[in-house]
Amino acid sequence: MSPFFIGWSGLPRGLYGFVAAIVASIIGVGALFAALVLVALPPRTTGEWSGGDFTGILMTKPYALVRIPAAGNAPARSVLLVDDWKFGLPLGPEVHDGETVHVQGYALQRGDVTVLQVSAPPQSISPIAPAPELHDAGAATLTGEIVDSKCWAGAMNPGDGKAHRGCGSLCLLGNIPALFITPAADAPSSAVRWYVLADAEGNSLAEAIRLHVGEQLTLTGRVFDAPDLHEFRVDRQSDERLLSFAAARPPER
Repeated sequence: MSPFFIGWSGLPRGLYGFVAAIVASIIGVGALFAALVLVALPPRTTGEWSGGDFTGILMTKPYALVRIPAAGNAPARSVLLVDDWKFGLPLGPEVHDGETVHVQGYALQRGDVTVLQVSAPPQSISPIAPAPELHDAGAATLTGEIVDSKCWAGAMNPGDGKAHRGCGSLCLLGNIPALFITPAADAPSSAVRWYVLADAEGNSLAEAIRLHVGEQLTLTGRVFDAPDLHEFRVDRQSDERLLSFAAARPPER
């Protein structure tokens, strides 16, 4: 007679192998499904941490950054400055916009974006050649995503999209420099172009637009360009739409 399971009497010895095979099959199918999902997911691009030691021209608006002139074969570049955790870099009265400074810390590099988590306040040093002027490249309508530069550069993975929305919102609340990431029209589909995001007067927009992190937005404004820096100043109409949306939206829990 075949073994028969009755709940109150326990599992018959003859059914142990059958139950073990069923459990092993379920675990195996689950593991296979998880592996297939993992393989099917697109790779997440992230950045790398390294030591950072830079000398350049300090800009305080819209966010703290250092503009490093070209030297030899190295092109000009800009380094965004942040503090520990989820805070932008507070600048003391000892440094001023346009000064030559030396900064050290931990650099995050993703593509041509460099974010430096500063380990000590910027130190004023002897002046070097001024950074190239930002020139007005004209009005533009851009579609892209607002991100906080620190996480997008590699402090978190993913550092963009809806999965990162809560974290990115807190970073912008702390005035981490905000970037607007758009597809690069003249590069492969995976390439992006980044803009430091500012209001129409060139001031920080980080806290005001934090509720829009992770969204695809179309904004109008003006682009200001230099070899090392791209800035997108959102016009007043787009600016007011962002701010009014943020004011009407219920606070996050």
